[in-house]
Amino acid sequence: MRIVAVLGYSGSGKTTTIEHLTSELVSRGMKVGVVKHIHGEHTLFDYSKDTGRFVKSGANPVVGVAQDGLHLFLAGEDLERALMLVRNSSPDYLFVQGFSTHTLLRGVDVMCVVCAKTEDEAVELIEKHTTRSIVCVTGVLAINSKKNEIRGIPILTIPDDTCKLIQLISR
Repeated sequence: MRIVAVLGYSGSGKTTTIEHLTSELVSRGMKVGVVKHIHGEHTLFDYSKDTGRFVKSGANPVVGVAQDGLHLFLAGEDLERALMLVRNSSPDYLFVQGFSTHTLLRGVDVMCVVCAKTEDEAVELIEKHTTRSIVCVTGVLAINSKKNEIRGIPILTIPDDTCKLIQLISR
């Protein structure tokens, strides 16, 4: 399983990048997982409905079975547990959005994609994560930039360069 951390601030293009990579990889027959950090009080459950009420009452875990699949709630914010659950489904690729400073994502086997809105933002993120394997810069910046690289790291435009990015994360 290849783990790719997608780093960037809100509105920089992280979700769009993961969406395009996932669609392309799935179309090639690959299995893709995503772990996303959800900030603040946001939840996937409506606490006024049955499933949410079970969560609110303290049940753990709670699994909702719907036409579109299983909806799992496990109490506690724990990246290690999330990675374990995803590993059990054996994806070929795992994209992680958020958790940018978590020690579990600092290994040499974790590649990083930086998404940025501006060149200054990209440089800040590159400098913040100098010890990590950053394969490219993309996001809103890539659409507006006339440059091909920042600090020796290629700038790729999504969706146009999705296949190039897949080559980089598949090495």
